[in-house]
Amino acid sequence: MFADKLNIVLILLAALVACIFPIETFLFSYAVLGPLHYITELNWLDEKKYFTNNKKSIWFFISIAAFLTSITLLVEYSSEYWLFIRTDFLFPIFIFGALLFSIISGTKSSSKRVNIFLIAALLFAIAHHFNWSYILLAVLLPTIIHVYFFTGNFLLLGAIKSRDIWNAISFSTFLIVSITVLLVPINFSFSQNGSEQLLSSIHFKYLIEWLSGESFQGDVSQHQQTIQVLRFLAFAYSYHYLNWFSKTKVIGWLKVSKPKLALAFSVWALSVSCYYYDYKTGFFLLFFLSILHVLAEFPLNYITLKNTIVALRNFKVQNDDTEQTR
Repeated sequence: MFADKLNIVLILLAALVACIFPIETFLFSYAVLGPLHYITELNWLDEKKYFTNNKKSIWFFISIAAFLTSITLLVEYSSEYWLFIRTDFLFPIFIFGALLFSIISGTKSSSKRVNIFLIAALLFAIAHHFNWSYILLAVLLPTIIHVYFFTGNFLLLGAIKSRDIWNAISFSTFLIVSITVLLVPINFSFSQNGSEQLLSSIHFKYLIEWLSGESFQGDVSQHQQTIQVLRFLAFAYSYHYLNWFSKTKVIGWLKVSKPKLALAFSVWALSVSCYYYDYKTGFFLLFFLSILHVLAEFPLNYITLKNTIVALRNFKVQNDDTEQTR
């Protein structure tokens, strides 16, 4: 019960700070909380065999993350020599491959695996034909879908399975606050000089422009839709990280060996130092860990989504049975 109440407080706290300082909250969360989240979650996923019952599956995700990181660095720092690289095709196809691998790994039936592959390939072809594959797989999936949709999915599954009032309140608070932060025009957001330039120097600019429908340039305080999107992103990322760190039983801080814990915090301190030295440099140096933790979580996300659908069906059946007995 304490954890559920704490979760509600974290939702409200993340929303409040995001509304007042949207850009700074996002930048701080991504640079300071983000790296520690990557490290600790990858360690936890490793202990769980990445929910594929095969620890070697991580090498598949590592290979894709390394390839995507190489492409990103080449295009960013040697663009005049690598203009032929089609990031709009390579990013979606490789992320799609990781996603498909995760789904198939969680399916035991061979016939179902073939059907899933054929349906997924058809959906990808349709999305690519209509120029949706890049925005869905390379922009939305590793960002807002990862930090917001799947976080909400975990909360929903917990509320359904536990049937606890505080879990239900926690999920309801998450939804209400999200809608408020995104849609309600609250005019008391502030940003420090240089914050907008820092944010525009990394690859979130395209996401912000796509969600807001406005160009991310000049004084963003004059663009209400951009501010609302920035508030939502700041809330989604900060709460995503805070929610993870509040799960002390899941992470198992006390069970981690001291050498492993010291290594984790050393890598985290080095990561934060890179961001402090130069935010853009830190972003690209940490890109590998960032995209790797997203890919490695795909099997868990698929299992959780599947379990949520099953839980919702059972919940509906139980409610129908209850109504019939009254």
